[in-house]
Amino acid sequence: MEITSKTQATEQVQTNPMTFAKELKDLRQRLGLSQVEAAAALHMSKDWVSICERGGSVPNLISQAGALQILRAAVVAANANEAAKAEAYRRTLAASNDAFAERYVPPTIHH
Repeated sequence: MEITSKTQATEQVQTNPMTFAKELKDLRQRLGLSQVEAAAALHMSKDWVSICERGGSVPNLISQAGALQILRAAVVAANANEAAKAEAYRRTLAASNDAFAERYVPPTIHH
């Protein structure tokens, strides 16, 4: 869901600094990003990410919402990428099984 107004941002992000800090860190870790990588994705400094994750600073609600929205979108994209990889692997296995089935000649049983 795209945030289009300050009211929506206020509704989506709690003002508790530890809530934002925890979600920022959780999302970053789910993506397997370092603070430096997350900072680059957010167009912020590594220090900003570090301070925010410790609850030492709370950006305004629009900045909080924007940062979390960017990282949530990255999580969704990563999950979609993993699903696409799994589907490609499933298709490869199915094709391999089909090719094997075409070449397989069952052993002759003599009575």
